[in-house]
Amino acid sequence: MTREEFYELYGELAEHLAKGQRKIDIHRVYSFDEVQQAHLDFQGQKSTSKLLIKTHLTSALHLSFYIGIK
Repeated sequence: MTREEFYELYGELAEHLAKGQRKIDIHRVYSFDEVQQAHLDFQGQKSTSKLLIKTHLTSALHLSFYIGIK
């Protein structure tokens, strides 16, 4: 996938999310200080939805696009 294709798909997905046509199932958003707990929860399969880590550099929503949408 090229960078242009990625941004096109990203834009389409953002439109669907804004219109409420798609939903991202997020189990929990962890702060960066909770990385160890996020890893334990992921390994322990405590959720079938997304586990996100929010940093000061990126929002949780942007992060979800990099790790995949359920």
